[in-house]
Amino acid sequence: MNGYKIIGIILATVGFFAVGMIWFGFAFTDLWMVESRLVEADFENNSPAWMLLGLMLTIMQVIGITYILNWKGRPAMPEAIKSIALLAILFPVAFAMYALTYLPQHSVPLFLIDASHLSLGWIIAGVILTMFRK
Repeated sequence: MNGYKIIGIILATVGFFAVGMIWFGFAFTDLWMVESRLVEADFENNSPAWMLLGLMLTIMQVIGITYILNWKGRPAMPEAIKSIALLAILFPVAFAMYALTYLPQHSVPLFLIDASHLSLGWIIAGVILTMFRK
């Protein structure tokens, strides 16, 4: 797909998804819940099927990253990392700023957690994809 092996796309998706699991499942769970104004009870009746939507969001981003890298001529690792890191600041960080800007709590910690998850996920996906370019 777009000059990248399917196994690379799958592994990049797993790597990106793993960042989310670490961020929201272990490292920043309590802070994220406090800053989001959520409690455990809010998740009691939540179906695990919603996690499939999260997986779909991750796959969509990874496919988008393959397009970006393909448009860049499938660069070698240093250029790929530089390109994806720049784009990770311009797009995911900007998207994460919507919550900072428009949610009533204007939470900087929440913004930093979300933005770092997306940026690191993009960079990891870019590295993995570059390892599996055709």
